[in-house]
Amino acid sequence: MNRNPSRSALSVLAFVALLVSRGPAGGATNPPPRELTLVAWNVENLFDAEDDPQNKGDDPFTPRGWEFWTEERYRLKLDHLASLLAQMGGDLVCLSEVENRRVLEDLNAALAARGVEPYAHILHREGADERGIDVAMLSRYEPAAARWLSPVPTQRDILIAQFLIGGQPLTVLANHWKSHYGRKAESDAMRRAEAEAARAAMDELLRANRHAAVALAGDFNDDVATPTLLEGALATPDLAAVLADPSGRLLFNLHGTLPPGTGGTIYYRKGKFWNSFDSICVSRAMVDERGKGWRVKQGTYEIVRDPRHVDPQGYPLPFRRSRDPEDNDPARRAYITGYSDHFPVRVVLTLDGR
Repeated sequence: MNRNPSRSALSVLAFVALLVSRGPAGGATNPPPRELTLVAWNVENLFDAEDDPQNKGDDPFTPRGWEFWTEERYRLKLDHLASLLAQMGGDLVCLSEVENRRVLEDLNAALAARGVEPYAHILHREGADERGIDVAMLSRYEPAAARWLSPVPTQRDILIAQFLIGGQPLTVLANHWKSHYGRKAESDAMRRAEAEAARAAMDELLRANRHAAVALAGDFNDDVATPTLLEGALATPDLAAVLADPSGRLLFNLHGTLPPGTGGTIYYRKGKFWNSFDSICVSRAMVDERGKGWRVKQGTYEIVRDPRHVDPQGYPLPFRRSRDPEDNDPARRAYITGYSDHFPVRVVLTLDGR
């Protein structure tokens, strides 16, 4: 795998000039869309079954690896993911835990096999993550610009994708921040660094246009009401605070629209508790009634709990070798053939008000 550092980022001014020169992005429908759906989903270890010598992180995901990851299982997982994506109808889909571009192309092919139009644009680059997984985006619209941040060299990059859709700009940051694995102080510091890097990029956009439509999406590996998001990213579930913020920097975490106690996106079975690690946060202009351009359509943000993805206890049904102590005999190779250990999140954006 090619895991070279990113090239220099396009400046905000260069992006604005690019939008003016290009007009509507290629791939948009005619007439221009008035609504689009943004999805964020950690698809849990989407590896192909081939051993990549340059990616030690894929060693368990080979036919002889710990996960007994065969081509048949890989294809089954692709089909399962495609079945849910087909139902979600995402126009911009932020994905976490993908091994490489090939798995994204294969996922597109699995969608096509189900009669769903494949995504016209795949945004991905090989990062330097020690687990060998990346963030990516599937898009029905051509990006006007895309750049990557690498705030923590051993972790996933942050993708910043900028679009002009329906004649209006929209920026989406796709994220998968450091897990809680390892020493707490170190993992906390890494997530804080990732949050602050994303925050700095958003501040740059908002300085150029305080009414910019910006969405921060993905698996943050921290709950909604934790310092990483509240202080590092300046993202809060308190809409009143966002609308009253004189600086205009606060983001609204759309989890704030969910009923109390319903925000879990991943269930920690060992500790028996839910976490709200996955969410979508938006700039003030996207929730302000006076705002123009792309805005959140009221009542559309949700955690997608497709019945096929929910186990009998109500938890996300993963796709993995069984962790049940009674199933550790390698000869049995017991498998749970679900989807992912995370539920996706989804929101509809509109140009037609609320």
